[in-house]
Amino acid sequence: MIFVGYFPGIDFTDPDQFGRRIHTKKFIENFPGEDYAESQFIVGRGFNNDDRAVQSLGFGTSLPAKIARDIYGLFLLFTIWLRSDEPVVVYTRDSPYLSKLIVSVLPQVNTIIEVNGLPQTEADQNLVRRLYAAIRTHSRARAELLIAVSDSIKKTLDIERLNTPIHVVENGVDTNLFEPTGSEQTEDNTLRICYVGGLQEWQGIERMIDVVNRINADVKFTLVGGSTDRQQEVLTLLRQRGMDDEVSVVGRVDHATVPEYINDADVCFGPFCSSRYASPIKVYEYLSCGKPVIVLNDEGLESLDEYPGVVRLPSSTSDDEVASHVERIAAEAADNTDGRVLIMENHSWGAVTSTIHAHIMDKCAL
Repeated sequence: MIFVGYFPGIDFTDPDQFGRRIHTKKFIENFPGEDYAESQFIVGRGFNNDDRAVQSLGFGTSLPAKIARDIYGLFLLFTIWLRSDEPVVVYTRDSPYLSKLIVSVLPQVNTIIEVNGLPQTEADQNLVRRLYAAIRTHSRARAELLIAVSDSIKKTLDIERLNTPIHVVENGVDTNLFEPTGSEQTEDNTLRICYVGGLQEWQGIERMIDVVNRINADVKFTLVGGSTDRQQEVLTLLRQRGMDDEVSVVGRVDHATVPEYINDADVCFGPFCSSRYASPIKVYEYLSCGKPVIVLNDEGLESLDEYPGVVRLPSSTSDDEVASHVERIAAEAADNTDGRVLIMENHSWGAVTSTIHAHIMDKCAL
């Protein structure tokens, strides 16, 4: 059996694809290929790793470039299939690339699709988005197996009645990089909060700032990540509210540096959004560092209720109430050891990739 990890939309040169880049990189690095006659990976562009057979498709980020990437990717997949006498497994993401849908009709090609989110539930449906949604839906219907990264995504996919098996395998975290450092608290007794991730409005950044503004203690809120434009928008908002001293906008940093900011915090913020169907890597990174986490969410992140040290509050919770929760958690000053243990046992990238591999072998091995 031939294994092909096919990720034509992943651009390792694009800082806006931070989460997708990390997920794909760790999957490639940890995938056990010894059970296959051959294993290789195809990515959009920019992946550098001499230890794996990885080919970049190239081209740019414009629509014509993406179409060219789709055509070239189809050519590579067709070539692999044509020269192989064995079944071919194509493991790919739930993207609008036609190439993965076309190869799924070939005999002895099994497509496995990883569903990390459901864009059609998160945005207005113009013509292009409807076309993308149709490609995704037909691709999922033709797949041998779907890997959903959360129970909420699986429940949404179940509504489509695809008759395609679905397994839930949540996202992972580099537990060796994200680990508690035992950083000592500063003598000024400042309550320190950290948020890592995109600064998109739907993440609830403004709401986080409102909550921080309601905290009675001396507070320092550090925002790590976000595009340059969004950083400037947030900085403007902070100046308008006179909160320059309480909130620090760090911007994007090297992934290896992120644990330093998390370990310096007393409490970490997850998404503050009413609806989010995903498996938030940032929350696992917080927990891997042994930090308590506060999330505002009504639907989509219910699985976090089972995670030690995570407080998920309804979006209707007032800013004052959320602020009180933050102050209470910080006052307890307890390390979230149980959260760290859970992540170590279930969410290391090695464990995640091995689980996916087991599902593939169970479904596709002849």
